[in-house]
Amino acid sequence: MIHVLDGSFAASISNDHALASGLGSARRTPEAPMRIATIMLAAALAAPAAAEDRNPACEPGMLVFDASGSMKGTRIENARIATARVLPALTAERNVGLITYGGEAGPECGTIRLQLEPAPNNGPAIQAVINAIAPQGRTPLTEAVEQAAALLGGGKRRAVIVLVTDGEENCRGDPCALGQRLRRAGGRLKVSVIGYRLRISESSALSCLASETGGLFVEVSETDELAKALQDTLGCPPVSALPTADQKARFAVRRP
Repeated sequence: MIHVLDGSFAASISNDHALASGLGSARRTPEAPMRIATIMLAAALAAPAAAEDRNPACEPGMLVFDASGSMKGTRIENARIATARVLPALTAERNVGLITYGGEAGPECGTIRLQLEPAPNNGPAIQAVINAIAPQGRTPLTEAVEQAAALLGGGKRRAVIVLVTDGEENCRGDPCALGQRLRRAGGRLKVSVIGYRLRISESSALSCLASETGGLFVEVSETDELAKALQDTLGCPPVSALPTADQKARFAVRRP
């Protein structure tokens, strides 16, 4: 991060540089080394400020996006509008990557693609991929989420996955069983599921995946609802909402 110095501080640095280098007719004064040391100390103390400004609750995340045939027409169009609305702000706070399934010819259950690994400000790159999607193929969502989980540490590290899908698994995967495996692997990875215009019969296994990992299961049918669901699942909690050290100590669970 580049820190912009105010005018007086910049002038002080410029003057002290001339004093330290001995250029021109300026004579080094006894105070110059002290002033230079003070400025160097101030710069050193300012450097960690950027790290302190980062939200400690904003662990890396993956968006797993449904590009299967059922997302054709208004569904993919509305999804593009929703992601364009919220991704720039979300990815300014959280490092987010993208996995898609479907969207290309070939083996219908073999179209899972790692499009982007988590990185800062990935919003425009993620949006470009979503804008280029031509929905087709089936829905191997379980394997897609499993690949995202492996990239994020397999449940052993704090991270989030958000699955956006408009249909149930149809490539022999078991979302609920995957959720149970991730919980047993460490339980530090949360998988949230946004079900877009799901049928009632399609909700059970997806809800189980979310509940087993401590994530959210949100059903939406409109563009505004999808945008809000993305905000709720991928957004970072404000620093002011995080528990203090004293609160953590008071509410810690003590095991025998």
